[in-house]
Amino acid sequence: MDAPEIDEQTDPNHPQQAGEQLTADFFGGMNSIMRMLLLGTHSKESPFSKLRGMKEVLKLIWGMVCDLWRHNIARDGIFASIVAHVAFPSPKNININMMPFIMGRAVSIPPEYRHYQAMIDQCPVELGEVGYLTIHESYVKPGESQRRSGLHTESPGC
Repeated sequence: MDAPEIDEQTDPNHPQQAGEQLTADFFGGMNSIMRMLLLGTHSKESPFSKLRGMKEVLKLIWGMVCDLWRHNIARDGIFASIVAHVAFPSPKNININMMPFIMGRAVSIPPEYRHYQAMIDQCPVELGEVGYLTIHESYVKPGESQRRSGLHTESPGC
């Protein structure tokens, strides 16, 4: 009697497929930053490769990252919202960064930027509060970032 054929590409019990599924299950439920840190330990091109096998050092670094988040990231308030369908105005090569204005008071925005007022009015904030307006109109090639790639925050002067 011949042994049954095993398709290693689709058989979930094949060692290669089982290993890939285990990896997907393990990393799928993990914080994405922790995942990148651990994956970096296995890449010769990554500076994190120097930490491969240093479990206690990795735990210490991860604890420090979590402490920084706990103490420095505000968790109350509105930080992003979906404002339904919006129509962007025609670009005019505007580039302003964090210009303060009073929410709900169009006169606090210079006239040359007021064509964004309809979008600003959709933001779920307290009227009368200070808002910070950034407009960066520029052509962005497909696959590239407009300003900086990756996760980042904005701050004045940076």
